Amino acid sequence: MNEWQHAEKIVLKAYESINLLASVITSGKEVTINGCKTRAVNDLWRCIKGTLSWLFVDAATRYYNPDKLFLDKHSKKEECLADTFFNHISQSLTNLKDLLDLRFDSADFYLKVPLVARADLAKEPYKQIVKSQSAEKLVNQRDSKKEAKILKLMSTSSLIDIDVIKLFLKSTKNTRLEKVAKGNRKNESYLPYIFPTRPLTPAEISELAPECVGLPSRYDKNSDGRPSTIWAKYTQALRGVWIKPTLLASEQDSDEATKTVRPKKFIHIGTDRKHKIVVALTSIKTDEDDWAKMACNKSNLSRSRYQRISELVNATLKLSPKPDYVLFPELSIPLRWVNSIADRLSSAGISLIAGTEYRHFDDNQLKSEAVLVLSDNRLGYPASVKIWQPKLEPAVGEDEALFSTFGKSWAFSTLNPKHRKPVYIHHGVNFGVMICSELQNSKARIRFQGAVDALMVLSWNKDLDTFASLIESAALDVHAYTILVNNRKYGDSRVRSPAKESFMRDIARVKGGDNDFVVAATLDIDALRAFQSRAKRWSKDGDKFKPLPEGFQLAKNRKKLPPK
Repeated sequence: MNEWQHAEKIVLKAYESINLLASVITSGKEVTINGCKTRAVNDLWRCIKGTLSWLFVDAATRYYNPDKLFLDKHSKKEECLADTFFNHISQSLTNLKDLLDLRFDSADFYLKVPLVARADLAKEPYKQIVKSQSAEKLVNQRDSKKEAKILKLMSTSSLIDIDVIKLFLKSTKNTRLEKVAKGNRKNESYLPYIFPTRPLTPAEISELAPECVGLPSRYDKNSDGRPSTIWAKYTQALRGVWIKPTLLASEQDSDEATKTVRPKKFIHIGTDRKHKIVVALTSIKTDEDDWAKMACNKSNLSRSRYQRISELVNATLKLSPKPDYVLFPELSIPLRWVNSIADRLSSAGISLIAGTEYRHFDDNQLKSEAVLVLSDNRLGYPASVKIWQPKLEPAVGEDEALFSTFGKSWAFSTLNPKHRKPVYIHHGVNFGVMICSELQNSKARIRFQGAVDALMVLSWNKDLDTFASLIESAALDVHAYTILVNNRKYGDSRVRSPAKESFMRDIARVKGGDNDFVVAATLDIDALRAFQSRAKRWSKDGDKFKPLPEGFQLAKNRKKLPPK
């Protein structure tokens, strides 16, 4: 809270109102307070004023700006306003000395605010405050002796698996504490994770600890244990949710992950088996001005832009049949809005696959990513996992514009050059994700051949003719449903099928218009798999799909019997 002047007005107005009530409802008269009938006995109004004073202090403490928690100096204006605010409250408390021996001033306030934040009692959750400018000092306040005693008692009680919490914090220290210097990340307090008021959600846990979905741990590259077991243990320890991790591991993680030739290629999420899926394509416009702002790390977070995205989300929720996935183009979603959009869709069981705005790093570096928030039932109840898939290289024109105009370069240091695009097996449906210019990499594209039912491409592309050829080619050489979602400014978003008949190849294709909109298309997964499971590539009359390309090898987890 930085609006001390408004806070002071609220305090004064509240005190005036109480004084007015005290003058009208004198001692002995009946009065109803918070729905309870009582009599205005001596000191009633003084006690109410004292209680209200502490509520004002509590509110100011909770709402204080996290970025200012540990500032050594505050602006003279802020100090003056804060002193005025607390002087009025202090006066009220002085008048109550005979009832409440309590003292509080602005100096006390600045000492107590960090304690409230560390206890996860501030308006901003602790898990978000550690991403602020105050994180450096906030995480270096651990009282090792006291916490060691608490950890020992908690471990003895068997209420919380302290070892699992320690493992999680060690595994995720680099992702959680990006604002903290690497040498200072070892002294974070355990208490906000043992006694959280707003614990990490299952999606946030999987985002911070990629080993929960089968990706390599950022801490221990050789971490063992099945992904569902790791995710379940972390969730149980951090959220107190009753789960049977060993049962989940044996039942939910299929043996396919260990039988495949390249186990790290496949990421298993969810345990349902879907025969058809419905994909919603959004046609939303992102302007060049928006791009320039995100390149400067000054994202357009206007109300009108949020309303446009919100209307698309609401339109998606109204579609019938309900979509399984909704796709947004490259660079279309601000990073700060991902959680609110994903939560709204996840509550309806819809998975989000979207291109997000640039993520900025030190030394004028940045990168763009696709975020996947996929529904997941491996914990035994509806939940989601969140995965960030980076764009490995910028497009040629993008690279030039970022460097020449904004002095920005691609954050290659944050990427693994040997990284290969994973195949997501989500509720039994295999798909891959590529971001715009990555589709031109024929080697990367062909690695999906035989392994995916659908290839999803998030794009910001004005070269429609080239990409039309690439999409049509990918549908045939990968032999999968190929989905392109593009900026509405250029259009030509489509769902392409490797269908035999030319008129059946574009299941959906949209372009133009003055308004953002969303369209849905149904993909028959079983039909495609049954066709690809034939022993020979020979075509037959009545086939739905074009013959398989030479060298096509079907992944074992996609084989369907009997073939058709």
